[in-house]
Amino acid sequence: MKNNILHTLRQVSTWLIIVVIVSLLSSVGVFAQTDRPPNPATDPDRIEAGTIQFLPLVSRGSVQISIPNPFFGVEMSSEMTNSNLGGPVDLSSRMGAGIIRTNGLLWSTVEPNPGDRFWDPEIDQRILSARKYNLSTILIIRSTPTWAQKAGNFCGPIAADALDDFANFMKDVVARYSGSPYYVTYYELWNEPDVDAAAFAAGVDSPFGCWGDTGDTNYGGGYYATMLSYVYPAIKQANPNAQVLVGGLLLDCNPYVAPPPGKTNCNAGRFLEGILAGGGGNYFDGVSYHAYEYFTKPADMNISINGLGVYANPNWFSSWNTTGPVLIAKTNFVKDVLNKYGFGNKYLVNSEVGLLCGGDGDDLWCNPAYNTSLAFQNTKAYYVVQSYAAAFWSKIKMNVWFSFLGWRDSGLYNSILLKPEVAYNAYKFLHQEISSATGSISLAPAAGVKGYEFTKTGKRVWILWYVGGDPNNGNLTTNVNLGSTPQSVWRWVNAGSGTANDGTYQPATASQILAIGRAPVIIELNP
Repeated sequence: MKNNILHTLRQVSTWLIIVVIVSLLSSVGVFAQTDRPPNPATDPDRIEAGTIQFLPLVSRGSVQISIPNPFFGVEMSSEMTNSNLGGPVDLSSRMGAGIIRTNGLLWSTVEPNPGDRFWDPEIDQRILSARKYNLSTILIIRSTPTWAQKAGNFCGPIAADALDDFANFMKDVVARYSGSPYYVTYYELWNEPDVDAAAFAAGVDSPFGCWGDTGDTNYGGGYYATMLSYVYPAIKQANPNAQVLVGGLLLDCNPYVAPPPGKTNCNAGRFLEGILAGGGGNYFDGVSYHAYEYFTKPADMNISINGLGVYANPNWFSSWNTTGPVLIAKTNFVKDVLNKYGFGNKYLVNSEVGLLCGGDGDDLWCNPAYNTSLAFQNTKAYYVVQSYAAAFWSKIKMNVWFSFLGWRDSGLYNSILLKPEVAYNAYKFLHQEISSATGSISLAPAAGVKGYEFTKTGKRVWILWYVGGDPNNGNLTTNVNLGSTPQSVWRWVNAGSGTANDGTYQPATASQILAIGRAPVIIELNP
């Protein structure tokens, strides 16, 4: 009897010890808290374009919340705390964005003197605004303080004797922002570091990075790799699940082919190779880069039809009617460089994608005073659909539109009229159509027709557009035989058409043979 009592007491004591240990571990964050959303780096909602994507429901108290698809992103910064814009984060969430990129946390502000920690309340508020609507954040870290500068400028590299200081700083950043209430997973180290430091005067800060070194074969990428070797272990010590992104590369042009017209060389494009050749491949999780297109000025600024659907990026020999969105060429370039050094398993983030008005900064033909402004707005809507479809097919982890308010008219929201641009409508509808897709293939169902097929439960989704024909002769469409009558067809109604639904996708007659034009047609077919 005595032995039975002792055995029982031991069992009770053991369970009490386990309960105490679990409670202590939970209090320090070893186990997930009930208000903590799944980690995008480790949980089933992690997105790999072209693979199965789960959008689970997670309990937060008595409320069920769905984890958004982080493939769809948008960049916003000051607009997140601007109360005059009609709730930009709410609008971004409603259009389907799952992640916000913000530029950024300034090291020079937080640590103006060694050991200081003056955290930026505006950055805190931006991240909290995103979390309020269940959006994740890509947090850019940049701006070298004066005491740590190697080249005498804020946007440039860190002095060798200050690399340990930056590692300690990043350890504190990740420890602060990875947990409640911020839950930041992605940390991007500088923005466009593959820019020549000499392009910026001493003492000038910039939202761009400038680690570029024209005197180095690999343009300074090797020294950026050295920085990563200090920082990456410190970040992982603070949070093993934190994701380190190579700062969004500009990738001005391809250094391994003859330079495009107007360029003497493309050496800046060797920056990524410099990182890998310098031993940096083991010190980052993903590569972030940028892919912009330029709306091409029509021959006659008052003939808008000639501008519909027309864009190009001459630096990458890319255009609307040949290669399609330039992100395809840039993605293939990044993959080739990574594969060359045995790091093809790294994921890719197109952290700035957008359609800019003009290639030389002169956006006169996008001014509302000209009819071509409608051509640009409609083309931007087309480009949203085309670029996100191409990005998904290219297996890019995240595709981030730049930006909510825009740069050179690229925005999804009009800050003067205080309402969304028509491209916002295209973004929202496309998210509805492909966010739960499990895979995609490219299509060429007729001469001059580009497109993609997306596999979903119970249907296939085709997105097709026509790049052939002569716009001067009015030849802007061609017929495609689908092989069977589709479930449904959605056509874009051009802004400026004068109809009640202009600037939106609307249902259209479903038939086996469809006319396909410049605007992407979205078709739902049987499995």
